[in-house]
Amino acid sequence: SKLEPLSLDHLLQETIRLASNQIKLSGIKIQFQTTENLPRIHGDKQQLEQVFLNLILNAIDASPKGGKIQVMVLPADEPNYLAVKVIDLGSGIPEHILPSVFDPFFTTKGKGSGLGLSVSQGIVAKHGGRIRVSSREGAGTTFTVTLPITTISGPIVAEEHMTDRK
Repeated sequence: SKLEPLSLDHLLQETIRLASNQIKLSGIKIQFQTTENLPRIHGDKQQLEQVFLNLILNAIDASPKGGKIQVMVLPADEPNYLAVKVIDLGSGIPEHILPSVFDPFFTTKGKGSGLGLSVSQGIVAKHGGRIRVSSREGAGTTFTVTLPITTISGPIVAEEHMTDRK
């Protein structure tokens, strides 16, 4: 895993591009919203793209043809965190199923391994964040990923290697 400072809005724009074929095929409209001048996060670009791609593809699967998905990047409710929301207006997740969506091998689709959300939850946790879901049957689903912002402004230099050699 390669950790680097990342701009979440750029990462999400790239992830939406990765999903562009599925988006076109489904006739779904993606509304991307971001807040200006957001701080960076520290993370593994490929792993986080995997998380957001999974959430976007799930939202496409849950949405009616020609539907709309919102992807938002904004400051989280808790300080020093950013939030990414993936909101679909699909059929929603029944309340009795909601507690199981992050379980390994759990799927309602009849296809796939049922590992996407479980793996995504592990990746987000490794990055010091959380992933939550809220849903109402018939009204859609919101997945919210919160990730800590980078508080280190410059490169980290180990002091003991900086001895003066005159």
